[in-house]
Amino acid sequence: MAYNNYRNDYDNLNSWLSRVPNYEPHETDDIKQVDTKLKNQRNLLSDIARKESDLNNVSKNAQLYQQAVKDYENETEKFRSILDLEDGLVPQTYKRNRLESPAQIVKAEVRHTG
Repeated sequence: MAYNNYRNDYDNLNSWLSRVPNYEPHETDDIKQVDTKLKNQRNLLSDIARKESDLNNVSKNAQLYQQAVKDYENETEKFRSILDLEDGLVPQTYKRNRLESPAQIVKAEVRHTG
């Protein structure tokens, strides 16, 4: 659930960002074009301010998901230790797979968005 919330919010915000037009004036623009671009830039600033809550939701849901993954990974290690004890093996700290943790992937995505 936490991942789905994060993924939906992230994808929606990222999609919006990819569609933000460039209102940068060019030397060849006449005064009317520059004025229109300036008005569009002001409107865009208002849109960006309204998107702040969306960014906060992405961050919050990312943190919830990361914590859920860390909790799961910790519980998995505890379970492995219990199984080792039951099998008469010496408990050991398992090295995590070399695959990147899903929590780390989400953390990197959030850094890229913010």
